[in-house]
Amino acid sequence: MVAMATSPSTTNSMSAQQSSSHRRMIWTTLMVLMLIALAAYVVMFYEIDYKVSALFYGFHDTGSVVKLTGASLNFSQWGFLRSLPRLSGLRNLQGNRSAGSRYDNVTGTNEVNLTNNGTAKLTISDHSVPSMNSSNAALETQHSEFVDIEYFGQGEAKFHKEEIVPNIAHFIWFSNHTFQFYHLLSILSVYKVMKAERILFHTDCEPEGRYWEEIRAKVPILEIHHREPPLKVFNLTLNPKWHQADVASLLILMELGGVYFDPDIFVVQPLDYLRHYECVMGREIPGFIAKGIIFASKDSEFLRYYYDGYRRYDSRCWNCNSLKYPNYLAQKYPSLIHVEETSLIYPPGNRWRMMFYGKFRWWVDNFTIHVWIRNFERREKNVVVSPDTIKSMDSAFGQMCRFIYYDEPHPLDV
Repeated sequence: MVAMATSPSTTNSMSAQQSSSHRRMIWTTLMVLMLIALAAYVVMFYEIDYKVSALFYGFHDTGSVVKLTGASLNFSQWGFLRSLPRLSGLRNLQGNRSAGSRYDNVTGTNEVNLTNNGTAKLTISDHSVPSMNSSNAALETQHSEFVDIEYFGQGEAKFHKEEIVPNIAHFIWFSNHTFQFYHLLSILSVYKVMKAERILFHTDCEPEGRYWEEIRAKVPILEIHHREPPLKVFNLTLNPKWHQADVASLLILMELGGVYFDPDIFVVQPLDYLRHYECVMGREIPGFIAKGIIFASKDSEFLRYYYDGYRRYDSRCWNCNSLKYPNYLAQKYPSLIHVEETSLIYPPGNRWRMMFYGKFRWWVDNFTIHVWIRNFERREKNVVVSPDTIKSMDSAFGQMCRFIYYDEPHPLDV
């Protein structure tokens, strides 16, 4: 057998092809590396402004530590490369900052040491991370209370041409306690001023006594509905007892619709205008939306979000679900609720004395008045509010009582 010889020209040609292939591979590799390096540079150093509003609520004491969590943070720009280092938390927040302060380019551990109580809306402005969609992110406090990072919604509640909230009033009365004169005035104001078509009194023990018999006689549309207090919500025990009434009010409104009243609310102006909204609540103080009066159609989407918040119920925080959580929801879903800033829960708790020791134009710019009578009774232990004593009360409270009970006209001036 004769071996075939390879000519020098063929060998040189093969070598040239291999050399060219190697050069192309090297250049391709270099180009890929350069593109990766460029992409990494853009991702790591390109600055995009963003703002995230975070609402903190439910603090028990000063110095509460809020830890950032939320493994499902999704960045809306620059894809996964930028989010990988932060899957365990949102950026870094650290230091003793007063609630509501502004954070710029902060670094450190994933903690915020809060220095005051109450509700804080924190605006985080960081110029080194892209904007993000953080609907699944959450902050958790050491007390397992509600703290969320959200983009707050836009828009406002729709004012319908027709009245969509039924002209039905609801009161809740759990446990056997004394039905007092101011309870009578609350129901009587709903009957006389709101002119409700039905007044439903939901109770597990019908009251007794002089004023209960009087209100039964004066308000023929008052209906007694037996209802046991809910002991649990989402398998969580409701305690103290007023949290049971809070949950019951939501369940009743989702079932029937109408207007829920705490029994220390006086109606001083007709409420028909507000029944054109799907849901209405009133602000007591900044950061708090009070549940002392709630307007809602039974199809209210806001109420369903509100009720669903009890999945994170914590009995140690008495006002997290009842005051702070609806305020958070109203900021997140402003198109689902109309908030009356001052006209439903007035005066605020820190100004209760103006009602009993002063006068104000309570019949102007107010639909309802929150009567802080328990504060007054604790201070004036010898004063009994009754049909006789209100005749001589020279105060805004006395005027309101006489307006409701004796049909005394509004004062012309104060």
